[in-house]
Amino acid sequence: MKINQSSLFVRTFGALLIVSAGISGIFASHAQAQSKVRLVYGAQPTSTSQYLQAVQHMNAIAKLTGYDIVVQESTGSEENMLRIERQKSAQFGAIDAVSVKARFGNNTDIRTFANYSPTVWQIIVAEDSNIQSLKDLHGKKFNMGPTGGGSTKITTAIFAALGIKPENFEATLDDALDAYADRRIAGLSYRGQGGSATGGVIEAGAMRPVKFVPFSDAEVEVAKKLYPSLTKTFIPANVYPRQPNQIQTIGSWQAGQIGIHKSVSNEVAYTLVKAYFQSRPEVSKLQKALAGVTPENSVSEALLPLHPGVIRYYRELGIVIPDALIPPEAR
Repeated sequence: MKINQSSLFVRTFGALLIVSAGISGIFASHAQAQSKVRLVYGAQPTSTSQYLQAVQHMNAIAKLTGYDIVVQESTGSEENMLRIERQKSAQFGAIDAVSVKARFGNNTDIRTFANYSPTVWQIIVAEDSNIQSLKDLHGKKFNMGPTGGGSTKITTAIFAALGIKPENFEATLDDALDAYADRRIAGLSYRGQGGSATGGVIEAGAMRPVKFVPFSDAEVEVAKKLYPSLTKTFIPANVYPRQPNQIQTIGSWQAGQIGIHKSVSNEVAYTLVKAYFQSRPEVSKLQKALAGVTPENSVSEALLPLHPGVIRYYRELGIVIPDALIPPEAR
């Protein structure tokens, strides 16, 4: 189930994405001038759809810009947040803006780049179990979320507010999926993309068929009261094998955002975000979750200030930037 390589050069993944010849020449002259730019993007575990999307999208951006972009596996958005904030091995990557705000308040050097996907909670248990509701997880051995993932604290707080106390099995996503497949735990919580299947869940389900536990309307309201950024959402029918019906759950845009360190030059950030949206139509053919991402909702759903280079691009599109999203270095 696991892939041993923890980091992979994006340019080696050309076979994963076919980018039209026309689009690859858009930034040709700029690419020559900026060919020495090297960046690391912090992604998620290799077993997730988000990791594959990151590889495909960063590959497309690298073709447009000529930049060397390394996609590096992490345990999740919590780890990425610390890597970017402390400038340790990643300049940009997948973050949970709510977690960044909770950890650093306004004293963060992470800036908003763009959305990459709405994120959706997936509560996974065995198909043949007697677990039908969240309350049935009380007392069960259960993974509340990946170690290093931004969703774990949120899930734990929501369950506590609902009076549900599973016996937490702490593990990374891959280890939790292994424990599920081996029948050592009843299930796990994972924040995925909703519209795209997580490969590790499919693999575990092949050994021990899965089902998804829904959030009731009342449970959604409790979650929204604790975390106003959360909304009611659904895992569409047939995203996973043996899943004929949609599953009601909770989700958020703020947990599906890309953060970038303020030290990245304005020119590089501008070029990156321009290429990000130029390549989005092609990548979204393979990654449906990306289809709903726009410059407009990347601004409207932002919680952290935008990078000045990103502001330049959004303003060129005619998007008004709220004062609260303009960082001190752009004033």
